[in-house]
Formats: sequence, C-alpha cells, structure tokens
Amino acid sequence: MYIATNIPLLDSTLALIKNEQVNLGQIDQDLSWSEASTKADGLLLSAGSELPDMVYEAHGQLAAIGLLNRDERLLDVPRATGAGILLLEPLRGESASQADFILMKILTEARTGKYDPVELAGKRLGILGFGPTAKEVARRAKAFGLQVVLSSEECSRVQAELYDAEILPTIDLLVSVDILVNLQTQAAAGEGRFGKDDIQLLREGAIFIHLGDPQVLRMNEVVRALDWGYLDRFIIDLPPGYDSLHEVLSRYIGEACTIAAAGNTLEARRSIEKEMARDLIQALRGQAVDSAINIPRLRLAERRAQAPWLRLATLLGQMLGARLDRPPKQVTLYGGSEAPDLNEEALWAAFLEGLAHGLGEARVNRVSARHWADEAGIDRHWQAASQRPDGLSAAASTIRGSLEVGGSIRHQTIQLTRLDQFRFTAEPTAHLLLVPHANRPGMVGQVGTLLGARQVNIRGMVLGQKEEARDIALMWIMLDKAPNEDLLAEITALNGMIQPEYIFLPSELLSPMD
Repeated sequence: MYIATNIPLLDSTLALIKNEQVNLGQIDQDLSWSEASTKADGLLLSAGSELPDMVYEAHGQLAAIGLLNRDERLLDVPRATGAGILLLEPLRGESASQADFILMKILTEARTGKYDPVELAGKRLGILGFGPTAKEVARRAKAFGLQVVLSSEECSRVQAELYDAEILPTIDLLVSVDILVNLQTQAAAGEGRFGKDDIQLLREGAIFIHLGDPQVLRMNEVVRALDWGYLDRFIIDLPPGYDSLHEVLSRYIGEACTIAAAGNTLEARRSIEKEMARDLIQALRGQAVDSAINIPRLRLAERRAQAPWLRLATLLGQMLGARLDRPPKQVTLYGGSEAPDLNEEALWAAFLEGLAHGLGEARVNRVSARHWADEAGIDRHWQAASQRPDGLSAAASTIRGSLEVGGSIRHQTIQLTRLDQFRFTAEPTAHLLLVPHANRPGMVGQVGTLLGARQVNIRGMVLGQKEEARDIALMWIMLDKAPNEDLLAEITALNGMIQPEYIFLPSELLSPMD
C-alpha cells in the first residue's frame, strides 16, 4: 500500500504509518502530482491549492483521499465521487480543540464586555447539533457547574442522561438558556434554518456562539440583528474560504469573528493527522470508516446487521448485470419480510456496484455507483416490506421483458431463491449455467451427458419450477469452469432446450461471511 501526502507529517503520524507497514511519499519531493495520481493508493492532504485535474482523470489505482482540514476550495466532491474516490474528513480529531475554544470564549465573554461579570455555575448552556464537539463541550461544561440543555430534535433522552443534560424542544431551549452554542451542520439543520425568529427568542444578554456550517444561519437576518442591536454577544468561527463574510461580520463584532481558529492547535493537528492516517489505511483495506463523507454512513450496529444483505444486494446486481447487454431503463428492489430495516442509500450503492460490474463497468465502485446510474439514466424504485417470499429481489425492465433475481440470508449464508419466474434454493458459485427447458423426462440427462463429454464437471445442480405454469423448468448448474460458446450452442441445439445463460460471480462475493 502506498500513500502520498502534500505536507510534512508529525512524528506520531509517521510512526503510525510505519507500524502499519505502509509506504509514504511526499508530493513535490518524492513524486509529482501526476505520479501521485497514478501510483498512490491514497492521498493524505492538507488544504493549499485546488487539486489538479489529473487526480480526477487519471483512473489509476487512487482509491481514497483523507482530508486533514475542511476546505471547500481543496477539491470538487461531486467530481471525486464520480471518479470513485472515497473522501474522508476529520470527525473526532479536532473536537477537543474546538470544545476548548468554545469554553475559552464563554469564559472571556462572561468576564468582559458591557455586561457585569457573571459566574458560570448555575447558568444554562444550550447546545444545538449533537456531534463529537457537542459531547466534548458538554463534558467540560459540567466542570464549570453549567447546566447543559440539549434539543430533543437532535438528541435522545438516553444520550442526554450521559451528560446530566436536560432535553427540551428547540424553542423551549432558545428561550431558557444563558449561553447558546450552535454546532449544527447544513445537512442536519437545513440551509438557512436559524434566523431572526430564533435570535429574538434568546434572552437579553445571552451569549451566542456559532461553529460549523455558516449556511445554517440566515446570514442576512443575523447581520440585521447585529445592526439593530438584537445580538450583542455573538461569536462565530468561520471555515476557510469565507473571507468576505469575515470582513462584514468583523465590522460589528471585531475579533469575536475568526476564521478556522477553533481547531487550530498542535494538539488538534496531531489528533486529526492520526485519525485521518488510520482511517485512510483502514478504508484502503476495505474496512468501513465513520469519517467517509461521500458514501452512505451506517452506525456500527447497522453495519453488522446489514453487511450480509448488502453483500447479497451486490451479488444480485452482478447477476442481473451479467444477463444484460446495456444498463436497464428501470430497476426495482424489493425487500421481503425476512430482510431487516435496510438503509436505502447503502442498499442502492451496493446493488448498483454489482450491476455495473456485471455489465463490464469495472471502474465503477460503491462510491461512484449512484453517480454512474444517474449518468446511465437508470430509474430506481425501492419497495420495503413487500409480500415477496425472497428476502431481497431485483427486477429490471428490458426489451426482453422483466428480468428478476432474488435471494435471502440464512445462517449468515447467501441463498439464491429466484430467477425470473423460477423458484428454487441454491448457493451461488463462481460458474453458473442456467438452462431453461421443457419440463419432461430426460432433459437433465441430455445436458449432463453433453457436459461430461466436453470434460466439464458438474459440482451440483438444482431444479427450479415456476410458481404457476409447470411446462417449463430451470436447471441451475454449478460448474468447475466456464463453458465456451460452442458448448452453449450445443446445449441450445438439444431438443426442448431454451437459450442457456452463463454467469460468472467473483470470488469476493462468495467468500465466507464473518
């Protein structure tokens, strides 16, 4: 494994990379950007200039990029996603430093300004946005005797109890706190959710600190509140790239408006570097990491429960793709009663990766699968808790009609249960020969004799029947090797045989599950 970086890394990060037996290269010293794009498995990058086009266009082995800081100017996320590059952003590393920054600002504001100094003990601290930084703030707040209040729309009662926190509806929180810390992100809160109506709910003299995505705020209303004196204890730390907004806000609140100051400590950098290096290595080894931003995120418990079903989704996609000569116009996935409550985004990413590979699109991966499907114009539908007996099934609309495949998970093992209208139970193998035929005596013997004469060993065979009509049956034949085109033609020529299909399934989809 080879990782390239564009900055000198700290000794602690270098030690971690060395212990993992990963090779490291320095961009612009050991190798050029062109070489990094085509030779490196992963990049560990800090914001500087935009990534060159060759990173997105090289189509080499570059699989993942770990970002040491959040900067929209560094890369084009949709473009990287379309290129199948997994992106990782800091999740935990800077949280402690951000929490220290927030408490420092609270202490400073409580003892200075036009209001009389106040003791923090007993004051109410409200937190919006319950992520890693919020948890660190809540821990520190307890040490100062602050009463922590969390929003019921973002935090469960069980989580609140861990921090001895009160939980309230957001409106009740806003009207009751002495200090408000807003850590919401755009994805969680919605663009421009927080504005004048929320500001006017705050108590006179309340301290308002905002970290995170500035787009959460309706900024024109914030500026108006500052201009009219409704918000005279406002502190905000902006991400890089918001220089013009910093200039505007600084006219009102001076040094209380900063850019990227909250996580700008050596301790934060050390934590972020190690976090990103560790997660990047794990991601390159095929492990799921929470810091990934351009694939569906699953909690640990979800990953464990859904991993077998996502494997099944990929396998069904591979089978369906192998039966097609072009991307289908429409695909429907059905979740049966046996399937758990599956994450729809993760399910589609897994299925579409398999579908693309079955169609010969080897460059498509789980990161780029949905982008590929959008580009191919595939209309997608999901039906959870369907009445179908299969745990999970997929149907594609084609000029041949509807093609279907289905399967389930039993005892941590994939079992295939449907091919079009045929029902059966079989385990998948690498080489599958599917032979629809007239349902009459002697048909299986004809195929077996022909395969034996051509030195093709049958590992196993299962017969499938239609649910209603019994005139046509299916031989599901597991082979030791792929049949050639001449053999398929000979089978087709046998009396009563319908066009056979050969499907190859890659070994990574057939390996035992943990």
